[in-house]
Amino acid sequence: MDHDGLLCDEVLDFTPPPLNESSAVELRRLQQPSVAYNAAAPFSREEFEEAVRILVENERKHMPEPGYADYLQSNTLVYNARFKAVHWIIGSQKRLSLSPESIFCAANYIDRFISLRKCEGWECCIFDLLSIACLYVASKFNETHLPSLHAIQMEGIEHPFEDDLVRRMELSLVEALGWKMKSITPYSYLQLVEWNHTLIPCNFTVEDDVLMKTSHAVTEMLLGLLFDPKFLEFRPSVVAEATLQCVLKDVIIPSRGCNLHYSEHFTSLLPQDQQDGLKVCLEMMNKRRSREETKEECESSTSNNNHSIDVSSGKRKREIVLQNWGGEQKRVKESRGG
Repeated sequence: MDHDGLLCDEVLDFTPPPLNESSAVELRRLQQPSVAYNAAAPFSREEFEEAVRILVENERKHMPEPGYADYLQSNTLVYNARFKAVHWIIGSQKRLSLSPESIFCAANYIDRFISLRKCEGWECCIFDLLSIACLYVASKFNETHLPSLHAIQMEGIEHPFEDDLVRRMELSLVEALGWKMKSITPYSYLQLVEWNHTLIPCNFTVEDDVLMKTSHAVTEMLLGLLFDPKFLEFRPSVVAEATLQCVLKDVIIPSRGCNLHYSEHFTSLLPQDQQDGLKVCLEMMNKRRSREETKEECESSTSNNNHSIDVSSGKRKREIVLQNWGGEQKRVKESRGG
């Protein structure tokens, strides 16, 4: 394979297939918009339940291979590469004005591809190439205005890649995932629930701004969960419901009884064999939120304490411990002049 398009110093242990005419045609067909539910349109209760049933029946097809979380925990290089990829994908949302659907789909592609053990022996720059291809494909399915490959690579990518190489990786990606690119993720369920007023009893009135804030809180929590591979062991429907319960317990819309009704109806649609998993997932989320809140409180306290330190003399010396490449530790004293 010609490596001229790979602008990095690392060895390319990846040979994507050439993009022949038939593959290109299939890619174009796959990317054509299809008839799908409109999350903003009103649902009857029966329509909502049918939509959830369809998602639940098909969600396993869009999950990583079993044991994926354990695989990541045992492979530091791949774990770190995945973390970097997810961080870059999430960071690209605001920069490129992408929808949440694109972000969740791209992360889903990354996990499904890695779980197939398709990247054994890869160097870091090839994970960058995979990340670009995942975000590009996800954008094709979810964005009205597709960002260019140049725009996608403007930030966070150390080495730019030529369009042809990205498209060849794109083909390897869709073939490895069996052309199942319309991913079912936890966010897919949020789109259905968001905000289907048939789930709210008629004797309650819910302000639109409360629904929007709640939706935003759920989305932000789901984005945060992308960094933690342990939640990939649960089915998307379970993660979605657990996240809803976590957020709704802190929101009054407009009473606790309404929240209970809102969540319980969705829970009743989950498979019975997933109810235990829901309890475990919810417990993990609550512990995670507690750790995050404690961390934020500590950081806030530390910040306030640091702010109160008198540094007017400008002559305070601080000691920095540096780790050099040979594994030895150096102590460097840095003086701050007045």
